[in-house]
Amino acid sequence: MSEMNISLKGPEDALEFVRRVEKYPYTMDLCCGSIVVDAKSILGILYLGFDHVVHLKVHAGECGELRKDLKNFEKSLEKQEIRIFSFLQKCDKLSTTSLQRQK
Repeated sequence: MSEMNISLKGPEDALEFVRRVEKYPYTMDLCCGSIVVDAKSILGILYLGFDHVVHLKVHAGECGELRKDLKNFEKSLEKQEIRIFSFLQKCDKLSTTSLQRQK
């Protein structure tokens, strides 16, 4: 699996992003906190909103061409943002595990 952080500025960016990713056969998800949407779904992307960093997960081994294609959407996180993002991911995993135990 390959991962990268991206940022979309508005609906035009979302449309261009979808045009680019739908050319590839990989399954891709966009994650924002506990929300996960299909990266090839314009409605899913619109639901996530704009002007913040979202996490792209590509369910494939090597996707170098895709990375090149998405270079202008890629967003590097500051160290503080990375720590917060990691913390939120851990919280999501803990709450999911807790809910599974309750069942």
